[in-house]
Amino acid sequence: MARFEVHLSDEGFAGIDGEPLVPDAGRSVHEAVLDRLRQYAEQRGAPVEATVNDGPGTTHFVLQVAPDGSSRVVIPADPDPDRPA
Repeated sequence: MARFEVHLSDEGFAGIDGEPLVPDAGRSVHEAVLDRLRQYAEQRGAPVEATVNDGPGTTHFVLQVAPDGSSRVVIPADPDPDRPA
């Protein structure tokens, strides 16, 4: 499965694998990221995954986006056993 790194800033900027992403007028940066990931999935004919870092100092999560535009957060199958609950 193709994987990407998404970085979002508090100022409303985004990048996918280091490439700046500018949303079209009237669209949010989140919509632009989802649309671009959908395009990548469509080109490959298969879902893609992206590790999303939503601003500095925040946690990250893995998002899977399908060619039809549907998306879901991927829950790690093997959580870190050393991490406190």
